[in-house]
Amino acid sequence: MVMTWQPIETAPKDGTFVLLAGGETNEDFYRDSDKPECRKRPVSAFFWCFGLYCDFEEEGAWFTTFWDGDWRSLYNNPTHWMPLPEGPE
Repeated sequence: MVMTWQPIETAPKDGTFVLLAGGETNEDFYRDSDKPECRKRPVSAFFWCFGLYCDFEEEGAWFTTFWDGDWRSLYNNPTHWMPLPEGPE
């Protein structure tokens, strides 16, 4: 498995979690105390399609989960992605 940053155009859009970079979360509407540089950090995210019958290449958005694993935030304009590393055995 390739573990280097790749162009966002090659990222999987099937709901697989990946690492994203180069974009920005929109957490500021939820947490006013977040510093702008924190919103630009790499995050784990997945691509989700809004429609019931949806072509993943034409609509949808990148979402990231918060620390509690429940609430989601958009990740806007990512430029790069990489696969998540394997977990420990």
